[in-house]
Amino acid sequence: AQPQQLFFVCLLVCLVGWFVGWFIGWFYLFCLIFFFIMAASKELQNSLKKLDVMLKDTQVIRKKWNQLEKTIKLKKAHEDTVLMDMKEFAQLLRQYKSTWVLLDQAGKAVDDAVEKTASVLQEKRQQEVTSTGRRKRHRTNGSESSAENSFTPLAVGTKVAALTPGSRRDDAVWIYASVVNYLPHKKKYEVMDEDEGEDGDSPKEYMLSVSNVVELPLQCHFEKGDLTLAMFPGTTSFYPAVVVRRTRDYCEVQFEDDADETGQTPARKVRIGHIVELPNMHR
Repeated sequence: AQPQQLFFVCLLVCLVGWFVGWFIGWFYLFCLIFFFIMAASKELQNSLKKLDVMLKDTQVIRKKWNQLEKTIKLKKAHEDTVLMDMKEFAQLLRQYKSTWVLLDQAGKAVDDAVEKTASVLQEKRQQEVTSTGRRKRHRTNGSESSAENSFTPLAVGTKVAALTPGSRRDDAVWIYASVVNYLPHKKKYEVMDEDEGEDGDSPKEYMLSVSNVVELPLQCHFEKGDLTLAMFPGTTSFYPAVVVRRTRDYCEVQFEDDADETGQTPARKVRIGHIVELPNMHR
């Protein structure tokens, strides 16, 4: 009987030991899982904090980028070596060459026509003087007067110099704008200011009469000493200026009231397309 009791005791001890080992093993496993979850949660919190910091840094970078973009736009306006868009430049070059060829041909034709017209008029006047003893008055052709009164509105999108409303003669402000619409019943243009403003607001629009809107030519036909209305570098406003020199892409002008400390007026470069003949109100 004692060996059997000893066997059951040993069996009981083994079972108890196995159960205790099984419990400790699972408890250890649960502890490992718990600590792993806690560590992962802490790592997730740290990642979320880093992500929040990155988002704030992104907002700061975006603000700096916007400021940098505005600064670049202002600097581009001050740089005298800014090139035109290649397509626009190629088109202007072709127009420039073809225009000079046509002008040369037209000049020769005009010279010939003037000479012939002068000789014909001289002969006719001599005949009139000898026949009637006085010169006859020539009537104006009705087709010519109708041609002078004809008006073709500017196309939408045309770049113009526009006189802002409410301006007087002495403080007239001309701005760089583009045509939005033409109202024939009012004989007025609706133009949009090309300056977006520092705060990024939508451009202003004005309703102006035809006399307050001047189309900006794409070619420079000015000569030294011509009186013009030119866009001051770094701005979108036009001011009276005198042409000093003309190049292929620029006109060098001297603006009124632009003298430095020594009393010298500097010559500033203005891109072709940003200069127009001086209106009569400034003469």
